[in-house]
Order: sequence, then C-alpha cells, then structure tokens
Amino acid sequence: IGVLFTVHKREMGADLYLYERIKELASKNGKSLAQIEKDMELPRGSIKNLKKHSPSVDAVAKLADYFGVSIDYIMGRDTVDDDDINAMLADPEYRALFKRTARMNKTDLDFVKRMINSIQVDD
Repeated sequence: IGVLFTVHKREMGADLYLYERIKELASKNGKSLAQIEKDMELPRGSIKNLKKHSPSVDAVAKLADYFGVSIDYIMGRDTVDDDDINAMLADPEYRALFKRTARMNKTDLDFVKRMINSIQVDD
C-alpha cells in the first residue's frame, strides 16, 4: 500500500481537505497519524504528504475502508458519516420518517426534498 502514496505533486494551493478529514477521523477514533500509518503499513509521513500530493483512488478507498466511512465522506463530498446515519436510524422518530419516505411516490418525495433543502441549518 505504501506505493499507493507515491503520487502526483499538486500545484500551489493544494487542497488540504483530505488531510484534515483524516486528522478528524483519527482524533475521533483515538489514533495518531503515526498509528494509522503503522496499521496500514505506510511509510512514515505518508499522511502528512497528502497536504501536498494527490493520492491514488486506491489509496483513498483504503483510507475510507480503514475508517469505515464512504469515499465521498473522506473526500468531503458528504458531511454525514455512517455513525451519524446509524445514530439517526436508532432514533424511533427518524426511523419512522425514513420508512414513510421510502414508500412515497416520486412527486411527493421531490416535494419533501425541496422542503428539507429550503431549511437553513447552522453548521
């Protein structure tokens, strides 16, 4: 897997989002970046190199698998991780809402989506 992190150097203004997400997930899981590198058999400093280098798709997939999250989540395209979804589905009210939307026709579901998207939420 170490070879997966031999990647293409990015131009100035490198996107640090992947690195920051990995740091966040490491903290959430009580792990250091060094421990993650050891667990994944990566060369020392590989994760910090993500600040300046683009990883391969395989590397991103392996990192997502390691943390048990989706590739979209680790890349910042999805802000809700699987733990959040599982916690919501454990709540009877959320579960009931989910079940009702699963049985809706497309028109009603589109209407509900528009309503939800119109609600302003402070992050």
